Amino acid sequence: MLGLILAASVARAATHAAGDIIGNVVSEKIAANNQAAIESQRLQEQMRQQMLQRDTVIRENTLKELYAKMAICCYISWADGVITPEERHNMNAVFMEICNQFANDKRVEQELTRIYGTPNFSFINLEKYLRNTTPEAIASFLQVADEISASDGDSSEEERLCIYKIRKYLTDRTGQNYMGHSLSAAANVDLRCPGCAATMEYQPHYNRAVCPFCGNVKLLGGQDYSPVQVTDQFTFRCPVCSSLLSATRGTTRCICGKCKSGITLNGEQPSLW
Repeated sequence: MLGLILAASVARAATHAAGDIIGNVVSEKIAANNQAAIESQRLQEQMRQQMLQRDTVIRENTLKELYAKMAICCYISWADGVITPEERHNMNAVFMEICNQFANDKRVEQELTRIYGTPNFSFINLEKYLRNTTPEAIASFLQVADEISASDGDSSEEERLCIYKIRKYLTDRTGQNYMGHSLSAAANVDLRCPGCAATMEYQPHYNRAVCPFCGNVKLLGGQDYSPVQVTDQFTFRCPVCSSLLSATRGTTRCICGKCKSGITLNGEQPSLW
């Protein structure tokens, strides 16, 4: 009888132990599932925050590019000090394009209005916006700059100078050639002055070379690099080799094209340097 009681006690104890083990296993599984759920939620929230940050960065970079685009339009339009109706029309189109893209953001409209309303928009104003965006974005806006400059007819010298400054900024910043044909033109033309043989100064924004001594000009457009006839010139002979030279009135020094002597001009009387 005692043996039966002991056996029953042992069986009950074993049952209780098995139940405890099963309970512990179930509890551990529940805890593990809860931990996995918490970790999954944490990862999902982390991914959501990363996507929000990425979208914010993309949005901010896009805005910086669009601000630079608007600034370039204003810079070109103010090149000659007056905005023509055609230029105003193009500026308004760019303004509305950006505002419609960010219709619910008053901050964007305020910044665009500030750019748009800056009188005599200078390169110093422009550079602040260029620094905040990528060279690739700026390069993509060069066509817009060309369209703005030509919107009221042929581009003026002031507008061409503005576009040249943007291209030079890109070239200096990246080390790549954004100058277009203007760099190759200088490389393929003889910059010796045909009048006095001095080295002419290359002016890429005007696409020409000018002699600093006698005033001769070479236009570098197309393939015609012949010197432009300069009015108000006088002729004189080199005091060393007697070669006949020419110079613009007011020139003070030049170089003989034949013997390379340096010549000082006092009025129209030549003497050696």
